[in-house]
Amino acid sequence: MTTILTAIGSLALLFVSFFLFATSFNADEPNAFIFFAGIIVMTGSFWLPITVMGNSKRSW
Repeated sequence: MTTILTAIGSLALLFVSFFLFATSFNADEPNAFIFFAGIIVMTGSFWLPITVMGNSKRSW
């Protein structure tokens, strides 16, 4: 169950980062703060499953 919730959370963070990237380039002038927030959220979306599934007691 933890793996499923981690995957859903990671995909949600990935879609939020896509939205932030699109918003930063869609504005009247490029917004660097929104762009870097998208980078941070995308990094978190890749970091989350690696740490949660990496700490799992199961062996694949």
